[in-house]
Amino acid sequence: MPCEFALASIKVPARKWRTRAELLAILAEIKLAIEGLEPASLASLAKNHGISPSHLQRLFISVYTESPGEMSRRVRLESAAIRLSHGESAEQIAQDLGYSQPSAFSRAFKAHHGLSPRAFSKKCQVESPE
Repeated sequence: MPCEFALASIKVPARKWRTRAELLAILAEIKLAIEGLEPASLASLAKNHGISPSHLQRLFISVYTESPGEMSRRVRLESAAIRLSHGESAEQIAQDLGYSQPSAFSRAFKAHHGLSPRAFSKKCQVESPE
């Protein structure tokens, strides 16, 4: 029988087990960060919570039916639509949301909403008489 000090010095790889409730709390926290438009990469989110990026992605999709990237893109474009309806310029919104070029924002907006930012803005101004 080895002495207790010898057992204490042996490095056994630790495995962190999490309960389902803990994982759901982590996913809810990440979802709130995405909805708050906090920019973060999947790798940094995973590292902050001690989960591999691929495992985080699988868990997120199983709970929210879309990946963190898809949710982030959707939330950003929905907030852009609200800002456009309030009369803000597409160029300023594109810059604030981190798009490299206004044309990249315009393509993403049109793919999501079916209208260009300019057409969407005009449509909102016609529908809401002042």
